[in-house]
Amino acid sequence: MSAELEFGPVEVQLCNSAKPVTFAHLTAALAGVREGLDLLPLSKTEHRWLLATLTSSEARAWATENLEGHGIWVVPYQIGAIANELIIRPMDGSSDKREEEQPPSEDPGALTDPR
Repeated sequence: MSAELEFGPVEVQLCNSAKPVTFAHLTAALAGVREGLDLLPLSKTEHRWLLATLTSSEARAWATENLEGHGIWVVPYQIGAIANELIIRPMDGSSDKREEEQPPSEDPGALTDPR
């Protein structure tokens, strides 16, 4: 079995209104997020679901796969009726590729640069 390289540094945003925090390694980021869940006013169901996702033996693999393939890992969740996202992205200057992967609009009425 070959040793896996540790992904890092990474930036983590725990919820939509939180400022991002930087961690040296993905493993530290996942541990920090697990601890941070107790600070959020989550329902028991949301808390259990997020904790199960983040403590899964596959959590690091899921995050790494998304960070390498898409430049971001987004885990959606809700606080009451408000949708939020846990966002983890690399700090190496990679961009969020979610927008890049969407096909260009073929709508002739789509916004264009007037210049």
